[in-house]
Amino acid sequence: MKHLILPLAIVVAIGATGAAAYLLHLAWTLHLHNVERSLDPIGPPPATPAPGGAPHPRVLLFGDSRISMWNPPPTLPGGSIVVRGRPGETTALSRLRLQRDLDVIEPDIVVLEIGVNDLKQVGLFPGRAAEIAAGVETNLRAMLDILSGGGRQVVLLTIFPVGERGLLHRLIWPGNIDGAVRATNARLRAWGGDRLTVLDCDPILAPQGSIDPRYAVDPLHLNEAGYTALDAAIDPILARLVGGGATP
Repeated sequence: MKHLILPLAIVVAIGATGAAAYLLHLAWTLHLHNVERSLDPIGPPPATPAPGGAPHPRVLLFGDSRISMWNPPPTLPGGSIVVRGRPGETTALSRLRLQRDLDVIEPDIVVLEIGVNDLKQVGLFPGRAAEIAAGVETNLRAMLDILSGGGRQVVLLTIFPVGERGLLHRLIWPGNIDGAVRATNARLRAWGGDRLTVLDCDPILAPQGSIDPRYAVDPLHLNEAGYTALDAAIDPILARLVGGGATP
């Protein structure tokens, strides 16, 4: 047994060193990300659609990395899909850039999904959990007010739940993120209106409460299968809105 102690100690040391190196790299990446955001909070403006390059009816997918990674995108025969997702973006930052993007893209329908980057911080600031959740709803309502102009239709997706988190992710994002997302979604489901369709993503992506592992590339993001499942739910909604006169 004694002859195993040294090899085991070496394995443990290598594992600990690797974990420390990973955390250091992640901390540095997050630091650079925060510095970049402080220099340019809302990022570069979108490109102006070329004539005939993004025909109407035009659908804007707007939000965070869960939007930017949407592949394959929804389908809209005869129309076009424009994707404007910014990784790491909170609802406050999305609110800042929304009007600018609308002015350039001029969409007829907007699909909106945002909020997890706010709510994943509740564990880091437990004393501000209620404030953070309220901020998500305040910012979403402000964005919906902006979107209500110009006769646009809006499809609000409930915030995608979080997948299973390993030890390292729990160190980065401690606390009950799942509970914060569930509580916020419970209120979002009641927000529908004449020009607002709320799509509950939980039955599609997380029938057991957390993201189905078949649909997850990591705890926060979907893979191609996950987006394909979403497309199956959202394509008929877009077709109905276009058929109901959502275009100019």
